[in-house]
Amino acid sequence: MKKLFALLSFVVLAAAMSFAGTINYSNQTNETIQFLRDGNPPGIGSNVIPNGFYSETMPYGVYILSATNGRETTGGTVCTLNEDNNRCDYRAYRQQTFNTNPNLNLVLVSQTQYDGFSVNAPITLTTTGPTQSINTAGQAFTSTLYSAAMPNTDFYMATVSVYPFTVVDEDLDKGTNAFVQSLHGKVLKQDRITVSGQPAIMSAISSKDETGREVRFALTITYKGNRAYMFAFGSYMDVTTTDEASFKAFFNSISIN
Repeated sequence: MKKLFALLSFVVLAAAMSFAGTINYSNQTNETIQFLRDGNPPGIGSNVIPNGFYSETMPYGVYILSATNGRETTGGTVCTLNEDNNRCDYRAYRQQTFNTNPNLNLVLVSQTQYDGFSVNAPITLTTTGPTQSINTAGQAFTSTLYSAAMPNTDFYMATVSVYPFTVVDEDLDKGTNAFVQSLHGKVLKQDRITVSGQPAIMSAISSKDETGREVRFALTITYKGNRAYMFAFGSYMDVTTTDEASFKAFFNSISIN
């Protein structure tokens, strides 16, 4: 298929830490990387050697994370620390982008942290927030959809569903079947894999829209605790400009917190 303060007194600092979260920076390149928060080095030690790591505690708020090797700089990634999300994991690594120029250098890219997972997509996934739903057993749960479409109509999607019970392995098949049925599609290929050490199912799915155009989907479903995660990429078969490297990197970069 073709187809990311000022110094405080001890008393104030202690109080602030009750409303603080952690930002983890990981350098997965083969050269030293300077991590940046809001355009500036976050502290001593944030100039990280290859395969190195830096971590800091920050008050709740919104921060822009990036990294540079002195020649290239990653695109800014939003990190939001609050009561519901007290950790951001920011990863810098190198990825070969899809380009017909064989002399094109590798590009520095980064991982984007969302609610409970992180992933590298060529476009920022956006959401309108959680929605309330009822499952087939009559139990209420919330589901949050993150999605984005490329100029060529290729699209990326991630969904986080939070249930009032622990998700189990057989729910992977149920989730996959529900996705396929909603598209009136068919499974072309399916494999059992792991994502962040968790069981997962990855499927290739074919469907047609209302005009009869065939669209292919790559779908990965996994879970952890009472959360189920669904990641999908879709592309019409007649689209010839898909960035194959980006779509592969999307699935290879999935990380569950």
